[in-house]
Amino acid sequence: MKKLRGRPDSKSLPLHRERLLQTASDEFLEKGYDGASLDAIAARAGVSKVTIYRRFDSKAGLFEAVALRSVEKLRRRYQSVQTHGRSHRDVLMEFAIALYEGATRRETAAVMQLAIAEMKKFPAVAQTLWNHRFETLAPLHKYLGEQRAAGCSNSPILGRPPCSFRVW
Repeated sequence: MKKLRGRPDSKSLPLHRERLLQTASDEFLEKGYDGASLDAIAARAGVSKVTIYRRFDSKAGLFEAVALRSVEKLRRRYQSVQTHGRSHRDVLMEFAIALYEGATRRETAAVMQLAIAEMKKFPAVAQTLWNHRFETLAPLHKYLGEQRAAGCSNSPILGRPPCSFRVW
């Protein structure tokens, strides 16, 4: 990848960050945390090693950003589910598909495996990923709570009698 000269402008900064995180993700997944090299990541991403340290402080910080990026993709997908004016069946099916797609994406699964494998070295990363499950599932939780409060309209999807499901 061609090295970019100079500091990116504010409009292209998110693209540069995304490219760096994707490159780091590829390197971590190919070689594991210990085998991944910041020199190799910097070279592949077309940035300096100093840029990585400025943005992420350390290899561990970069690893955490890669892991959180993976979780954030699933969270954004969940937040994009439109719930108003749609049948319960359609809304719940879309949530289920989003969850399935997110959980079975090769990169997401591999990043989670690596985070679990490195849990003893980086307990804060593992804890952060664990905590993010609540934020990721919040749109579904909110939808189910709203349906329960509204009486669930006797939908067979949500159970009979109305609101027979529990919202935790």
